[in-house]
Amino acid sequence: MSSPSQQQESSTLNGASTTAGFKYTSLPDSAGYIRLLELHPLDRSSSEVTDIRCVLRPFLRTRAPPYNAISHTWGLPTPTKAIEVNGCPMDVRLNCEAVLRCARRYDTSVLYWIDEICIDQGNMVEKGTQVAMMGKIFEGARRVVAYVGEHADDSKLLYKTLRTWKLFFNSKGSYEHGS
Repeated sequence: MSSPSQQQESSTLNGASTTAGFKYTSLPDSAGYIRLLELHPLDRSSSEVTDIRCVLRPFLRTRAPPYNAISHTWGLPTPTKAIEVNGCPMDVRLNCEAVLRCARRYDTSVLYWIDEICIDQGNMVEKGTQVAMMGKIFEGARRVVAYVGEHADDSKLLYKTLRTWKLFFNSKGSYEHGS
């Protein structure tokens, strides 16, 4: 097993989503545990450009609190954007930062599982075990969020339609954005 500094160096060399500030701690059992990302809320007085802050915590997969799983395309490895994880900077791909920005709520934290962050991409043993469990991780989620990316081609029409549906369902009380 590598030391945290070796693990960090390895993660960076393998193009993983970490920077010198953030270091993963090993899961107690990578076949039974997952990490969940607690995404801190966006204060109502803040703008959406406020930095993304979160905490990464391990949970026994079968006893994890309710969480949402995020499916997204990773996109290119560079450029990246920094987010704050456990008080330390972590570089993530642009699509990951964009989906987290969209997933934030006002005034309440939310738990998410997103592979780019919740799996230590520089630890090949953990990565292999966690990727093999992804079906169970998605199955255990309260809901799965599919992020289709920023506007492209006809996606503006899709977003407009979804916003219309959101307004309709909110007025009926049967759908709550982000819940």
